[in-house]
Amino acid sequence: MSCVLEVVFCDDIRTEIGNKPSLMGVYPAEMLVERFPATLPRFCAWVNLVTPVEDAPEQIRVRLMQEDRPVLDTGEIALNEAVRDALPVNGAFVTSFALAMSPFQLDGETWLQAIADCNGETLTSRRFSIRQRS
Repeated sequence: MSCVLEVVFCDDIRTEIGNKPSLMGVYPAEMLVERFPATLPRFCAWVNLVTPVEDAPEQIRVRLMQEDRPVLDTGEIALNEAVRDALPVNGAFVTSFALAMSPFQLDGETWLQAIADCNGETLTSRRFSIRQRS
């Protein structure tokens, strides 16, 4: 098994008691806005990278792309051995983190996609569409 990239887009991500994330205003496949241009006060992506435990990465990098333009880049995130050993879940290494843009300006219909570099692989998420309501 290779790396798997999962992304959920939402309006906000909050940390609850017990260090649990709560995703507010989750978008299943697309966002519809009344008109363009539009400014979102906050827009977030919850990112999960999943690999087999034996292939736990030493570093990862995630970019959030708006079409061909990066709008967010984590840079290289080093994961030391202690972190990698602490994170296995059901035989897999899972790392999760939130990306937030505040504000997020939309000038017209577009799409977003996450790209992750993990263990020499470049992974892409499904595209998330942003359109004007008809």
